[in-house]
Amino acid sequence: MQTLQLYRSFLKRPWTGVLVMTVIMFILEGGSWILDFQGKVGQIAHYKRGGLGYLVNWVLGIYAPELVLIGIIT
Repeated sequence: MQTLQLYRSFLKRPWTGVLVMTVIMFILEGGSWILDFQGKVGQIAHYKRGGLGYLVNWVLGIYAPELVLIGIIT
């Protein structure tokens, strides 16, 4: 198993990690919309509040745990 090396510069500026994670998440989400647009529209149709429900689920289900992880690491 390989190790993860954290450098002091990352620990001094944790928002850089948050920014990198945000960019990666937007790229992955955009790619999934491009590859399966009809499937994503079908997912949004399942939510009672439409796109807002999908966005809340995305933020609380994917983005918030990653922010907590970055907070724990730092």
